[in-house]
Amino acid sequence: MTKPSDHQSNLDIVRNRPHYFKMIKELMERHELRAKSINFRTKLLQDRKKSMYQNEYDRIKGIIAHTVVPEQTKEIIQKRMKHIKKFELA
Repeated sequence: MTKPSDHQSNLDIVRNRPHYFKMIKELMERHELRAKSINFRTKLLQDRKKSMYQNEYDRIKGIIAHTVVPEQTKEIIQKRMKHIKKFELA
């Protein structure tokens, strides 16, 4: 059983160590900020990758639709379009 004096000693421990609890709080905030930063960077890289593939897909689509392309080059371009579509970005 806990005695009232035990409870008081626990309170004294907390009161006498404000620096420790402040340090723990700051550490937890840093971990949270780091996780948010990592998530933000990951999303940014994914969005950039998606836009790069989308731009390439649009460029290739425009080349095929609006210019006269040799048959051999056209096959290469169409293969690349199929490859891009596999990513389901276009």
